[in-house]
Amino acid sequence: MARFIVLALTALVALAGLYVYVHTYAVVPGYGAAAPASQGASAVAAIPASGSPALIETSIGEGATALGLSLTPLALVSDTRCPLGGTCIAPGFVRVETRVGADANGAAYVFTSWTPETIAGRIVTLTGVAPVRETGKEIPADAYRFTFRVEYAGG
Repeated sequence: MARFIVLALTALVALAGLYVYVHTYAVVPGYGAAAPASQGASAVAAIPASGSPALIETSIGEGATALGLSLTPLALVSDTRCPLGGTCIAPGFVRVETRVGADANGAAYVFTSWTPETIAGRIVTLTGVAPVRETGKEIPADAYRFTFRVEYAGG
């Protein structure tokens, strides 16, 4: 099965005097979304050019390192993203508890999608979550893939 990432384009629409977000989804083939670990996927860290941000793609219990910072997602805290084809009041977000550090003694942080956290002189942002939510379908925790952007703070 081809790998896909779904981009949510949010438009503000006035409906009976109330503002609601309506989501239109575009599927872009070959844009880095990975298969679940059960299909043989593994953690990926893109090696950046000097001074460039790095991307880490990983899953629950699977660690990866970029710019000297190791990230291991431990548990999905919540997934309130609007399902594919859904009409929602807000786009929603994902929260994932993640160990940051080189060993099991690293501190645990809860990352919220698109909310940067400054840790050890680096800015870490949860920028992607796969698979896409679908109405009426539960996503098993081991099927989730997370993409983190890591960059040095201050430039």
